[in-house]
Amino acid sequence: MSNIQLNTPSERITALRAQMAHHNIDAFVVYSADPHLSEYLPEEWQERTWLSGFTGSAGFVVITQDKAALWTDGRYFMQAGIELKNTGIELMKMGVDGVPSYTDWLKSEVQEGGVVAVNALAASHSSWLELENQLAPKNIKIVNHPLLAELWVDRHSEQPKHPIFVHPLERAGQSVEDKLNNIRK
Repeated sequence: MSNIQLNTPSERITALRAQMAHHNIDAFVVYSADPHLSEYLPEEWQERTWLSGFTGSAGFVVITQDKAALWTDGRYFMQAGIELKNTGIELMKMGVDGVPSYTDWLKSEVQEGGVVAVNALAASHSSWLELENQLAPKNIKIVNHPLLAELWVDRHSEQPKHPIFVHPLERAGQSVEDKLNNIRK
């Protein structure tokens, strides 16, 4: 896959679908998040933007073998409509009557016993649990599989160059050792 240029959302979605088929995945969910659940994402974690072309700060994409949809809120309806043009991605206007939630949409699009993949590093624990709980009645399995890492080969991933430092105890409130012990409990 690394020698193929993926310049447009349509090309990227086609390549993603091939990866999904190879890994027996029925649907792939792309949230707008990084491992720290940051409000502003570093470039290398803007997976939804890379895949769909949608540059708004809120929204997520779900891809199946024959459909693609992006959910976003009212702040971005007009922008998404423009940026998704000719991508094959349907705009799902969150909060509008008749528009299904992404979990309801997945329940209607993925067969019983199917598999939905998510990059767990880009999903909050609550999002993962919601997905599991909503899809459990159809026995749909949720798996961690960062499929876009296999496709987005020119991903910019420069790590911060700032040194790591320890805050003084009076500012931190607890020593590093105490914090680690609390986590280990």
